[in-house]
Amino acid sequence: MRESIKNELFRLKDEKYKVFSLKLLPGVPQETLIGVRIPLLRKIAGKAAVTPGWEEFLKENDNLLFEEKMIQGMIIGKIKTDPLKKIKMIEEFLPKIDNWSLCDSFCTSLKFAGEERNQKHVWNFIENLFSHKEEYYVRFAAVMALTYFLNKGYLENVLIKYNLVNHQGYYAKMAVAWGISMAYVKNPEKTREFLLQNNLDSFTYNKSVQKIRESFQISEEEKEFLKGINKGTRN
Repeated sequence: MRESIKNELFRLKDEKYKVFSLKLLPGVPQETLIGVRIPLLRKIAGKAAVTPGWEEFLKENDNLLFEEKMIQGMIIGKIKTDPLKKIKMIEEFLPKIDNWSLCDSFCTSLKFAGEERNQKHVWNFIENLFSHKEEYYVRFAAVMALTYFLNKGYLENVLIKYNLVNHQGYYAKMAVAWGISMAYVKNPEKTREFLLQNNLDSFTYNKSVQKIRESFQISEEEKEFLKGINKGTRN
């Protein structure tokens, strides 16, 4: 299966898109990126997920191209299986995540996490990742939280977990800030209380406020209030 997927990827490569993507993916080696657009990757993944051999493809870990890893993550999202088995697949995939794009695309592929019957299982898995030593494990947890858990049943737990994140990685902090801004849109009152009393470092806090103020879903009055509560350079 891997060979056929690689052949399809090279057939669909877009050199201009590759150049554009490389500017957004610092740290991703040029030679590992082909330049295939996300919708096309999803089509390949959808076909692979119903083709014998997908399980072996998920086990591939040797010199994987950026797009191959993207497709692996998308296949995990598309497979219909027991939630605990899918969580096991997720756990095995996490070490392959080495950039924000792969992380976020993987998260949005895991739509099963938004189903009420699966939420407890998924939350039990991700809640320990907020304090992980690896940056993209933390980002994964933060993005999963903002994508699937900003509902009435989990919002407070999400804010508690965001408050405890102390990873110094840029992409971990930015994911937390993004999550807090989305929480504000979902529940301004509760998130405003959080903003007035928390243990966030100054960078994450100020980025959170910035992102909230940039939202088109926030009133001008709220934006003006938020303008005056930055933390400066406390830590």
